[in-house]
This record gives sequence, structure tokens and C-alpha cells, in this order.
Amino acid sequence: SQYVYTLIDGLQNGDDERYLKTAAVCKHYDAYDLEEWQGVDRHHFSAIVNDQDLVETYLPPFESCIRDAHAASIMCSYNMINGVPGCANRFLLQTIAR
Repeated sequence: SQYVYTLIDGLQNGDDERYLKTAAVCKHYDAYDLEEWQGVDRHHFSAIVNDQDLVETYLPPFESCIRDAHAASIMCSYNMINGVPGCANRFLLQTIAR
């Protein structure tokens, strides 16, 4: 998580704090860990993640990126999380990320 903070800070912040040097994006939010494997690709994969794994493993880097480092944006993952497409996951996008 500290690595993410340092990276985002270095990308976005410069001499004049009124302006971003560049807009950092935290991606792929969340539980994105499969590009393609044995004929299954990211568009047809559902990551089955229990609450404990979500909180302890997947969310901390995004918490650091969004809450602590104030990244300019996030990008949702292409895969599904527990059967719900990442970009349509109201809980992750509206409750957790906000």
C-alpha cells in the first residue's frame, strides 16, 4: 500500500499543488487477476471472493490509491466479482469506492 501511495504522489504532484502533473488511475478495481487461462478470459470470468479476502487482500491497495494518495480516477475491472460485472457492481463502486 505504501508503494501505491508513493507512486501516485510522484505521478500527480509537482511544484504547484493547484495542478496535477498527470492523472493517475487505480485499476483494475477490484479482484482482477485473470487475463486469460485455459480458454477463459477476463470478459467471461467471475472471481469468487469472500468478504475476508476482499477486505484483507484486494481492497488495501485501492484504499491507499484512492483514499490516501487521492488518485484522480479509478477503472473498474472487466471480470465479474461473485457473479456481478465489476463495472456494474453497485456495492463496490457506490459504497466502497465512494
